[in-house]
Amino acid sequence: MTAEGEYHLWIARYRCQECRKTVSVLPSFLLPYVQYTRSVIWQAVKTWLETPRRGAKTKQVGFPTKEVILFYVRRFLRNLSRLHHAAARRWGIIGPVGNARTERAVWWMQTLEGRGVGSIIQDLWTNERWHPFADQISS
Repeated sequence: MTAEGEYHLWIARYRCQECRKTVSVLPSFLLPYVQYTRSVIWQAVKTWLETPRRGAKTKQVGFPTKEVILFYVRRFLRNLSRLHHAAARRWGIIGPVGNARTERAVWWMQTLEGRGVGSIIQDLWTNERWHPFADQISS
Protein backbone atom coordinates (compact mmCIF):
# COMPACT_ATOMS: atom_id res chain seq x y z
CA MET A 1 0.00 0.00 0.00
CA THR A 2 1.20 3.48 -0.85
CA ALA A 3 -0.16 6.97 -0.20
CA GLU A 4 -1.63 6.86 -3.74
CA GLY A 5 -3.39 3.52 -3.45
CA GLU A 6 -3.24 -0.22 -3.06
CA TYR A 7 -1.38 -2.47 -5.47
CA HIS A 8 -1.13 -6.23 -5.78
CA LEU A 9 2.31 -7.64 -6.54
CA TRP A 10 3.52 -11.10 -7.36
CA ILE A 11 6.24 -12.08 -4.93
CA ALA A 12 8.63 -14.83 -6.05
CA ARG A 13 8.94 -17.63 -3.48
CA TYR A 14 11.46 -20.40 -3.61
CA ARG A 15 11.74 -23.62 -1.62
CA CYS A 16 15.06 -25.12 -0.62
CA GLN A 17 15.25 -28.69 -1.84
CA GLU A 18 17.30 -29.75 1.18
CA CYS A 19 15.67 -28.05 4.19
CA ARG A 20 12.24 -27.42 2.57
CA LYS A 21 12.10 -23.81 3.88
CA THR A 22 10.67 -21.12 1.63
CA VAL A 23 12.26 -17.77 0.84
CA SER A 24 10.48 -14.76 -0.64
CA VAL A 25 12.30 -12.33 -2.93
CA LEU A 26 11.00 -8.84 -2.13
CA PRO A 27 11.45 -5.66 -4.17
CA SER A 28 13.70 -3.12 -2.40
CA PHE A 29 10.80 -0.76 -1.60
CA LEU A 30 9.06 -3.36 0.58
CA LEU A 31 9.89 -4.56 4.06
CA PRO A 32 9.35 -8.15 5.19
CA TYR A 33 5.96 -8.81 6.82
CA VAL A 34 4.73 -5.24 6.14
CA GLN A 35 1.91 -4.16 3.81
CA TYR A 36 3.00 -0.55 3.31
CA THR A 37 6.03 0.62 1.36
CA ARG A 38 9.10 1.62 3.31
CA SER A 39 8.87 5.25 2.18
CA VAL A 40 5.21 5.61 3.20
CA ILE A 41 5.88 4.19 6.66
CA TRP A 42 8.93 6.39 7.07
CA GLN A 43 7.08 9.57 6.07
CA ALA A 44 4.07 8.79 8.26
CA VAL A 45 6.20 8.12 11.34
CA LYS A 46 8.37 11.18 10.71
CA THR A 47 5.34 13.43 10.27
CA TRP A 48 3.75 12.05 13.43
CA LEU A 49 6.89 12.52 15.55
CA GLU A 50 7.69 16.01 14.22
CA THR A 51 4.17 17.38 14.72
CA PRO A 52 3.49 18.89 18.15
CA ARG A 53 1.01 16.93 20.28
CA ARG A 54 -1.61 19.67 20.06
CA GLY A 55 -1.95 18.87 16.35
CA ALA A 56 -2.25 15.11 16.80
CA LYS A 57 -5.89 15.00 15.74
CA THR A 58 -5.31 16.87 12.50
CA LYS A 59 -2.32 14.95 11.12
CA GLN A 60 -2.74 13.98 7.48
CA VAL A 61 -0.59 11.14 6.16
CA GLY A 62 -0.96 8.31 3.66
CA PHE A 63 -2.33 5.77 6.11
CA PRO A 64 -5.98 4.94 6.59
CA THR A 65 -6.08 5.28 10.39
CA LYS A 66 -4.33 6.87 13.32
CA GLU A 67 -4.01 3.41 14.92
CA VAL A 68 -1.90 2.12 12.02
CA ILE A 69 0.43 5.13 12.27
CA LEU A 70 0.79 4.66 16.03
CA PHE A 71 1.55 0.98 15.48
CA TYR A 72 4.65 1.90 13.44
CA VAL A 73 5.58 4.84 15.70
CA ARG A 74 5.65 2.47 18.70
CA ARG A 75 7.76 -0.06 16.82
CA PHE A 76 10.26 2.62 15.81
CA LEU A 77 10.47 3.95 19.37
CA ARG A 78 10.97 0.40 20.71
CA ASN A 79 13.85 -0.11 18.29
CA LEU A 80 15.70 3.16 19.07
CA SER A 81 18.32 1.59 21.34
CA ARG A 82 18.90 -1.19 18.82
CA LEU A 83 19.29 1.41 16.06
CA HIS A 84 21.70 3.39 18.26
CA HIS A 85 23.92 0.35 18.83
CA ALA A 86 23.85 -0.83 15.21
CA ALA A 87 24.61 2.66 13.85
CA ALA A 88 27.54 3.11 16.24
CA ARG A 89 28.95 -0.30 15.38
CA ARG A 90 28.36 -0.24 11.60
CA TRP A 91 28.80 3.43 10.62
CA GLY A 92 30.29 5.22 13.63
CA ILE A 93 27.13 7.31 14.14
CA ILE A 94 26.61 8.16 17.80
CA GLY A 95 23.15 9.52 18.53
CA PRO A 96 21.84 11.56 21.45
CA VAL A 97 21.41 9.65 24.69
CA GLY A 98 19.89 11.99 27.28
CA ASN A 99 17.07 13.58 25.30
CA ALA A 100 13.42 12.53 25.43
CA ARG A 101 12.63 9.47 23.35
CA THR A 102 10.62 11.44 20.77
CA GLU A 103 13.46 13.93 20.33
CA ARG A 104 15.93 11.06 19.86
CA ALA A 105 13.60 9.47 17.31
CA VAL A 106 13.34 12.69 15.29
CA TRP A 107 17.13 13.11 15.44
CA TRP A 108 17.63 9.57 14.12
CA MET A 109 15.10 10.05 11.34
CA GLN A 110 16.75 13.28 10.19
CA THR A 111 20.26 11.81 10.47
CA LEU A 112 19.36 8.65 8.55
CA GLU A 113 17.62 10.68 5.83
CA GLY A 114 20.82 12.67 5.39
CA ARG A 115 22.75 9.43 4.89
CA GLY A 116 20.25 7.63 2.63
CA VAL A 117 17.56 5.98 4.70
CA GLY A 118 16.65 3.40 2.07
CA SER A 119 20.14 1.95 1.84
CA ILE A 120 20.60 2.04 5.62
CA ILE A 121 17.37 0.15 6.28
CA GLN A 122 18.25 -2.34 3.54
CA ASP A 123 21.69 -2.81 5.10
CA LEU A 124 20.19 -3.34 8.56
CA TRP A 125 17.83 -5.97 7.18
CA THR A 126 20.46 -7.72 5.08
CA ASN A 127 23.31 -7.72 7.61
CA GLU A 128 21.63 -7.37 11.00
CA ARG A 129 18.34 -9.21 10.18
CA TRP A 130 16.04 -6.47 11.49
CA HIS A 131 14.66 -3.08 10.50
CA PRO A 132 13.37 -0.11 12.54
CA PHE A 133 9.67 -0.87 11.89
CA ALA A 134 9.71 -4.57 12.71
CA ASP A 135 9.37 -6.59 15.84
CA GLN A 136 12.62 -8.21 16.76
CA ILE A 137 13.13 -11.25 14.57
CA SER A 138 15.08 -14.11 16.05
CA SER A 139 17.83 -15.68 13.96
